[in-house]
Amino acid sequence: MFNPIKMKSPLQAGAIEYGKKISDEHGVYSIDRFTMNFRLSETLYDAMMFSLTTWTWRYGNADVQYFDSHRFGDEVKVMQFGKLHIEMWKGNNQRTGDLFNMRLDFSPNHCSKHEVLAAIFKALNNTQEPFTFDLSRVDFAYDIPFPVCDVYVLSRKVEGNVGTTRYYGKRGLSGMLRVYDKREEEATKNHCDIGSEITRLEWEQRGGKDFRFTFDTFCTADFESKQFPASVIPYIEPQNINKAFRGMSVNTRTAYRKLFKPYPFDASNFEKLLSAYYEEYGIMGKRWNYSEDGTAEGVEKRSKSVTITLLSSLATLEK
Repeated sequence: MFNPIKMKSPLQAGAIEYGKKISDEHGVYSIDRFTMNFRLSETLYDAMMFSLTTWTWRYGNADVQYFDSHRFGDEVKVMQFGKLHIEMWKGNNQRTGDLFNMRLDFSPNHCSKHEVLAAIFKALNNTQEPFTFDLSRVDFAYDIPFPVCDVYVLSRKVEGNVGTTRYYGKRGLSGMLRVYDKREEEATKNHCDIGSEITRLEWEQRGGKDFRFTFDTFCTADFESKQFPASVIPYIEPQNINKAFRGMSVNTRTAYRKLFKPYPFDASNFEKLLSAYYEEYGIMGKRWNYSEDGTAEGVEKRSKSVTITLLSSLATLEK
C-alpha cells in the first residue's frame, strides 16, 4: 500500500530558505528563479544607471561586484548585489532604433528582503516614464521529503544526468526538469546540514509562456514485495528507468509500472505563487511577450502614467 511520507522537519522547521511558499503535508512549493527583461525609456535607463552605480560605490563590499561585459557586440554593465544579478545595456536594432535594456536575475527564495531589488520595483511602480518587461525564465520548485535515489520520473523527454542531478528535457526549452539532492546542495553551497533527505524537483519556464508545458509525472515505488518485479526494480537506477522501460516487452513494462504511484502534486500552487509575486512587485500591467510589438512606439503604447515623479522614487536607491 502506497503511503506518501508526510511533511516534517526540516521543511516545516525553516531549515531551507524560502520567500513565498505553499506547503502541505507532502511537500513545499516555491519559485526559485526569475529572469526579467525590461525595455526602458532613455530617461529611465539613465536614472537607473546613475542610482545603481552610486549604490555600488557607496555599498562597496565583498557582496557587490561591478564590471563590463559584452553581448552580441553590445557593451553590458553588470552589477551583482549579493544574489541579485543586474545587467544594463543599450542595444541598437535597425527596425526599432535604440533599445535601453535592464535584466534582473534573482531567486525570490533568497531575495525576499533584498533592499536593492525592493527599491528597483518601487522606482518602476512610481515612475511616469514608459517601460515594459517580459519573463524570459521562471523556475518552479517542489521539495519533497525523500532521498533523490527513491524518486523516479516517468518521462518521454530527453534524459541526462551529471552526478546525482538528473535532467529531463532540452536545455533552453520550457518544461525542462531538474531533480537533485537538496540536502547535498545546502551542505555544499551554504555549509549547512538540514538534517534529513530532501529532493527538489525544479521545472524551467522560458519565453514568457508560463504554464504551457507538461509537468512530469514523478513517483516513489513500493518495494515491500520480494517477488518479481519488485525484487528487480531497486537495481535499476532512477536515471535509467525510462531507458529500461523502452527495452521491455509491453507485458513486462506494464507489470513494472504498477509498482509506481504518482506522488501528490498540485501545479495550481505555482500559479498562486506567481500571482502573489506579481501583486508584490506591482508591475504586471507592463508585461509583454516576444510575440508582441517590442518597438519603442509599442513601449509607449503600453505605458501607464502614475503621479509620483521619477527622480524622487529613485532616491530610495541612494544610501
